[in-house]
Amino acid sequence: MEVVTPERALQAPPADATGYWLPDVDFVVAVFPARSGWETPSALFLDIGVAIGKHIPVLLIAEPPRKVDSSLAPLPLARVSLTNQPTLAARIKQFISVISNDFRPVGEDPPRVDHHMLDAISRDLEVLREQQLVSDQSAYLFEEIALRLLRAGGADVEAGNKQDMGYDAAGWVRGTETIFPDPLLFEFKLLREPRVAQQILAELAGKIAKRGASFGVIICFSIDPGPVRWPDSPWPLLIGFEITDLIQLLRGQTLAAVLRNRRNAIVHGGSVL
Repeated sequence: MEVVTPERALQAPPADATGYWLPDVDFVVAVFPARSGWETPSALFLDIGVAIGKHIPVLLIAEPPRKVDSSLAPLPLARVSLTNQPTLAARIKQFISVISNDFRPVGEDPPRVDHHMLDAISRDLEVLREQQLVSDQSAYLFEEIALRLLRAGGADVEAGNKQDMGYDAAGWVRGTETIFPDPLLFEFKLLREPRVAQQILAELAGKIAKRGASFGVIICFSIDPGPVRWPDSPWPLLIGFEITDLIQLLRGQTLAAVLRNRRNAIVHGGSVL
């Protein structure tokens, strides 16, 4: 990987085209940071043009509210904050999967989650509940369980770092590309009692608006058994699951189908559940 800064992009390319850096790369990621009044250097357009001419795949990353020149509209574009490492990683990973022919066609769902996998995850949740403890370690274990379930369902998700960003992972679920063109933000909550505080939904809704994500997905699990109570207020762009309910849904549907159905219900006036 070679990183080219705006300062270097402003430099004229060498007269000898054979010495130019682009022929030696497999793909190009052109980054447009959110700098007020910062215009795209002409050399960067040249880099992109050379890449297109040599059939080198190009991904544009624009940090909101930065706009990209209309002449670049045909190229794939991700609007992501440059400090949002999980979403950046997930978006670039998806791009690499596409150009390496390792990505499923839009609209095609991965197979259903294997029932043996669902049984194993259910047992891990029961072990977690038996500990009767909500700590940093138990919350981390629940996050790992939830990520395992999502990935088994065909999700390309990357977990965040240990800092509290208002969500725990970001990425895409194969088979939902047409309704979730931007990344999904995932929040995993291990609860002491079966009740989701309104503040949890409000914080995730704020992150969705700030990060330019498609939807937020909250997956929770209560140490104290019983039906989880969710806030009564409707929350646009938020989907919520109690993880054992999600496991039951995945016994008969794909993860993509579950998310599509829940999203459609919300858009037509349904609740977050």
